[in-house]
Amino acid sequence: MSVCRLGSARIAGAPIRAWASRTLTVTPQNSVFFSRRWNSSRTSNTTTTAKARVESATGTGRGRGDRAGWNTFSVVAVVSATAVLVYGYATSQANSKTAKERDYSSPAKFVAPKYADIGDMEAAIKEIRQATGDEDTISTDPEDLKAHGYSEWSSTNIDGLPVAVAYPKTTAEVSKIAKICYRYRVPIIPFSGGSSLEGNFSAPYGGVSVDFAYMDQILKLHEEDMDVVVQPSVSWMDLNEQLAKRQSGLFFPVDPGPSAKIGGMVGTNCSGTNAVRYGTMKDWVINLTVVLADGTVIKTKRRPRKTSAGYNLNSLFVGSEGTLGLVTEITLKLAVVPQEFSVAVVTFPSIRDAASAAAGVMRAASKWPPWRSWMKCK
Repeated sequence: MSVCRLGSARIAGAPIRAWASRTLTVTPQNSVFFSRRWNSSRTSNTTTTAKARVESATGTGRGRGDRAGWNTFSVVAVVSATAVLVYGYATSQANSKTAKERDYSSPAKFVAPKYADIGDMEAAIKEIRQATGDEDTISTDPEDLKAHGYSEWSSTNIDGLPVAVAYPKTTAEVSKIAKICYRYRVPIIPFSGGSSLEGNFSAPYGGVSVDFAYMDQILKLHEEDMDVVVQPSVSWMDLNEQLAKRQSGLFFPVDPGPSAKIGGMVGTNCSGTNAVRYGTMKDWVINLTVVLADGTVIKTKRRPRKTSAGYNLNSLFVGSEGTLGLVTEITLKLAVVPQEFSVAVVTFPSIRDAASAAAGVMRAASKWPPWRSWMKCK
C-alpha cells in the first residue's frame, strides 16, 4: 500500500497552503493507469520544450496574433492585377465592337430572320379561319398559290410559293390576320393588282399572301375638297370612270399600267406617262390607313392638305412595297380635267431632240393663251 499526498501549490502566482491527505490503494489494475498518465505527461512536456528550443534557435517563432496564409500586400497585389486584366479585356471588346459598327459589310450586323416552319404556318391558317368565321377567307388551292407567287411578265420569280392566300373584306379582318401571323412568325405578302414587273409579291419564305380583291370600294368623294377615299383594290381606270360618271370634273392623273390598282401603286410609288406634268404617286397621297406587322392600325395623317406636325409618314409607307405594313385605305388628291387636250405623234432624230422639245412645250405653256402678254402690257 502506498500513499499519495498533495502538498502546497501555486496558482496564478499566489501561494496556497493546503494539505490534503488521501489514501489510495495501488492495485495492479490502477498502477498501469498511473504509469501511462505520468509517462504521457512527461513525453508531451518534453516535445513542447524541444519544439520551443528549435523555434528559438531558428527565429521562426510566431507571435500570438500571427496566422499563416494571405496578408495585406498579397490581397492588394491580386486585386490590382485583376483590375488591370478586366480593363484590358473591356478595352479590347470596345475596340472590336467599334470596328464592327464601322464595317457596314460585316455579317454580324445582319441577323437572319427566323420564320415559322410548315407546322406553325398550318396552325396559323387554322386560327385565321376561326378568327374570321369564314372558311372562304383562306384558300390553299394550288392554282391560287401559283397565281399569287409566280408571274409570267415578272423579271424575278423564285421557286417558293405562299402556303395560303387570305381574302379579307375589312381593315379589322386584316388586323386579325396580321396579329395571328405575327404570333406564329408567319411572313405576310400584300397582293393588289399583281402587275408588278419586279417580283414584289414573291414569297421566298412561304407565308400568307393577303389579296385585297374584296376591298375594291370608293368609300367617299369630296368634290369641294378635290379628294377621294378608296380601298386598295380600286383600279385607277375604274376610279376615273366613276369620277366621269358623276360629272365631277375631276380625275386622278397618275397612269401606270392599265391593270394597276391603288394599293400596289402606293406600294411601288408608281408613275406613268403623266409623271412629267403631274408627278408620281407620292405627290397625290393625302393619308393612309395602315395595318402594321403586329396588327396595330394607324393613320398617317388627317385630310387637311396643310400640316407641319409630326413625322411625314406618307413618304415612309409610299414606296415601301409592303415591307412596313398593309395599306387598307387611301385618301387621294384629284386634279381638274383639262378643258382641252390632244394627242400627237412626232418623230425626232435623237433622244436629246425629243427631250428638248418636251421641255420647250412645257415652257411655252406658261405663255398660253397668247393674249396674256397683251393684258400685262395694258
